[in-house]
Amino acid sequence: MISTIVIGSSPEKRIAAVLQICSSEGIDALDIAVYSMYEEVKGKKTTVLGIENIREASENMHLSPFKGEQKALIFHAEDITIQAQNALLKVFEEPPRHTTIFLSLTNSTNLLSTILSRSKLQQLEETILVDDASFKKLQDILTLSLPAKLKMAQDIGKDKGEALFFLYGILTSYEKALYAQDEKVAFSNTELVILKKIQNAYQTITKTNVSPRFVLEHLFLSL
Repeated sequence: MISTIVIGSSPEKRIAAVLQICSSEGIDALDIAVYSMYEEVKGKKTTVLGIENIREASENMHLSPFKGEQKALIFHAEDITIQAQNALLKVFEEPPRHTTIFLSLTNSTNLLSTILSRSKLQQLEETILVDDASFKKLQDILTLSLPAKLKMAQDIGKDKGEALFFLYGILTSYEKALYAQDEKVAFSNTELVILKKIQNAYQTITKTNVSPRFVLEHLFLSL
């Protein structure tokens, strides 16, 4: 059994990368199971990827593939618990040969070193196309009313990956302008303060378990 950790800011791009790997290895769509922290386990809704998810997946992974010779289990492991990681390690010790496991998440900082050492890490290359629209996006936020800012934070903050992707796009726009070869771009002190706030928000969402919606609300209200 091979375990692969797919890292990237966009959950959509991560799942697309996993499905591409499965396709290249001849794993049929009917032999792919996805486990999310928001699904119901034994009739109860979960907010983290916990030990019950891993136990349920463990029962599945020992079943023979439905159509092909290999099967894949995909875990959206953004908020996987320590207990779930330990349960996953036991699976790694006695792996079924016909099963490939994928962990999809924004970064690997919350994973146990033993999980990392037994997995292949794939960092997605993320290229953001930057133009004046990204700057306009920020200007739009600055002119929004208070209720509109809160609504925008609610919509974007529903998904950690989407929130990071949104902030990363703005940061990359500034970075391109700062290092532009064909034109001189001067930022005011106010703009530099805004940039610093966006950087802090990005780091908070990346490195902590604070709600992305809460971070974005605090950011938008401070602009």
